[in-house]
Amino acid sequence: MAATVTQLRLPAEAALLRRLALIFDAVMARVEAAGRHRVAAIAGVFIFSLLLRVAGALVLPHPVAGVDDEFCNLLAGDTFASGRLANPQHPMWPFFESLHVLVHPVYASKYPPAQGVFLALGQKVFGDPAAGVYLSVALLGAAICWALQAWVSPGWALLGGVFTALTFGPGHYWTETYWGGAVAALGGALLIGSFARRSARLWPAGFSLGALFLLNSRPFEGGVLVACFGVAAMIDPARRRRLASLLVCGGAVIALMALYNWRVTGHAWLMPYALYQSEYGPAPTLWILPAKLAPAYGYPDLERVFRHFLGEWEMIRAWSWPRRTQMLLMRLVLVLAWGVGPCALIPVLFAPLARASRQLKLLAAVAAVSAIAALLDVSLFVHYVAPLISVLIVLSFLVLCRLSRMRGTDPFAAKAISAVLLTAMLAWPVIQMARALPGSDVTLYRPQSRMDRYNIEQQITNTPGRHVILVRYGRNRDFEWVYNGATIDAQRVIWAHDLGDDRDRALMNYYPGRRFWRVLVDTPRTTVTPLR
Repeated sequence: MAATVTQLRLPAEAALLRRLALIFDAVMARVEAAGRHRVAAIAGVFIFSLLLRVAGALVLPHPVAGVDDEFCNLLAGDTFASGRLANPQHPMWPFFESLHVLVHPVYASKYPPAQGVFLALGQKVFGDPAAGVYLSVALLGAAICWALQAWVSPGWALLGGVFTALTFGPGHYWTETYWGGAVAALGGALLIGSFARRSARLWPAGFSLGALFLLNSRPFEGGVLVACFGVAAMIDPARRRRLASLLVCGGAVIALMALYNWRVTGHAWLMPYALYQSEYGPAPTLWILPAKLAPAYGYPDLERVFRHFLGEWEMIRAWSWPRRTQMLLMRLVLVLAWGVGPCALIPVLFAPLARASRQLKLLAAVAAVSAIAALLDVSLFVHYVAPLISVLIVLSFLVLCRLSRMRGTDPFAAKAISAVLLTAMLAWPVIQMARALPGSDVTLYRPQSRMDRYNIEQQITNTPGRHVILVRYGRNRDFEWVYNGATIDAQRVIWAHDLGDDRDRALMNYYPGRRFWRVLVDTPRTTVTPLR
């Protein structure tokens, strides 16, 4: 009898695992019950994400553009909100030549249009481009929940949506800037969710919508994801029956892209990004491609910026292959951990312990191919790998769901591991959000001169009349200052380059009724001088 009691007595560790497993089962039972109403769960994640940012607005400042890419996306949004795909070339275009902006033969952003479409939606419907950013982030959380519903149980799908809403909530630069990221990740989520719904009649439409977002936000990384799932669809007999519908929807996507390219560049197959590269010749975005500089630039400072980009390309090319592989892999891991939190990647490491399936192998293979594609980028930010992030989030929750249902020799340990991993994943974005609410940027370096430019513009805007600000750069410049909206001549405050007194007089003659100012951009002090 004593031996039997001894055998039944559990060690402290086993008792703790069992207690954790029981608590986890009780919590998951409630979550599963809430997630069974699938439409309500998707809508709940969407509303939860919007309410998070509305509540954050009580303490967080309104997003202020401060990086070149943000101004270009705002230009695209203003152009679309004005009812145009591109603006006519300005008569004084050399004064407005700027980084990432096409000024001839049309005036437009070089970037793909998807982010600009959401900014235009926010501007037209809500009067604020930032509302389009918040909408894209909320749609991303809802789309992740919808995609996971085809891969895991309803409760785990709901948790995946909540995790996404928290991760990219107040304080994250996808929400607090106009750089983008959520639109590409949204396309990835739509692609993954549509692919898993093989019996649905409308999966080709959902697949094509996801491809539309991906190819018009991150063409290279998104194109890799579209190609991976496209190949998987063609070799799957169940999906080959819908291949004709997919080709029709895909043709519509290509037609829309060709129309936009034609309106901006004059050629259906020439993207604005490619036209800008051919005109200015900076280092390519992929280090495996050759680089060159344009023979001449409108003003010397633009060449200096492009030489900096060229320096990054030369540095990577100079590394030996072992060092290059090590450094690029380390950079990718750090960027992912910085963007979604270090705990979000840990469940992927437990994939070998989960029950293998075609779904798990497919997502792991797609994630591997997307990661290899990301290693080819010269520079790397979190929004560059947005399509990969969607795959990793779905893969992580698929692994967690399978771990929690393991029926091996010690099921309590598997459930306890799932509980600890899930808690860590949800706790990290909450901690980051709490750090961001006092107003500190926790996920992105922001140049101080961003606020200098904003404050100068606000100060001059409050001065009666209409104005032109001529920008001259000192030795310590950090980013470009000359950016304007879609209709330059209609602005109260216009930013232009200081091209020297002789050429500046031509601009003064073009704007005879405006007051002119000269701004010397330098660190640590930027000066503003009125011109007579």
